Amino acid sequence: MILLNIQTSPRGSKSISIAATDAFVEAYRTAHPDVTVDNLNVWEEGLPEFDSEAIGAKYKGVAKEAMSDAESAIWRSIQSLAARFQAADLIVLGVPMWNFAYPYKLKQLIDLVCQRNFLFTFSEGKFGPLLKTRNAVVIYSRGQTYAEQSPTPHCSTIKKAISTFGFTSSA
Repeated sequence: MILLNIQTSPRGSKSISIAATDAFVEAYRTAHPDVTVDNLNVWEEGLPEFDSEAIGAKYKGVAKEAMSDAESAIWRSIQSLAARFQAADLIVLGVPMWNFAYPYKLKQLIDLVCQRNFLFTFSEGKFGPLLKTRNAVVIYSRGQTYAEQSPTPHCSTIKKAISTFGFTSSA
């Protein structure tokens, strides 16, 4: 069993979201000693930029067209990241609130891995899931409330992304 633990705060040991996800992962490890944890820290991973070459690689990759060497390298990196999501039996995501949104490196990761025929299908105007897991645990942290009227748009954005990937369970 593989648990993909996605850390999105650069604060390390000072991060509430990392402390919360680490506590969940340790409790899960205790209950499931056979679990393999794959830690993906968006600040340490060396994510490729989602720039014109990456977008060009995306469209060429989906269309199975020839790519430049630079596009091929980016596409391989994107495929490698997506493979980690595909291999996971459970995905744990820690999301801190920053200035009315989530960290930009999390958006970068979403832009990179959110590729048709990697994490989801798109046919006849409808999305379909491709991940083997339907379970995700999302742990949000911030210094104030998450009430409906509070400025927390990232909660609904994350929920939309994970539902597109096919997750039916999140917290």
